Amino acid sequence: MIRAKCIKFVEERGFGFLRPVDGGADIFVHVTKIPGEVPLREGELVDIETEASPRGPRAIFVQRVG
Repeated sequence: MIRAKCIKFVEERGFGFLRPVDGGADIFVHVTKIPGEVPLREGELVDIETEASPRGPRAIFVQRVG
C-alpha cells in the first residue's frame, strides 16, 4: 500500500490525481475506485494500490485514511 494525498479532483469529470507522501510520480484516480458517495477532497489522505498504464500509474484500490 502507498499513502498518498489528493492534489486535485475534478468532481464534474470524475477523476483526479494523488501524490505519494514519500515522493514519486503523481497517480491518476477515477471515481469508480473510491469507496462511498463522497469524492476526494484536495489534501485528503488515502492508502492506495496502483498499476501501470500507458499514461502512467493509476490507482486500482483506494482506502480513505482516518
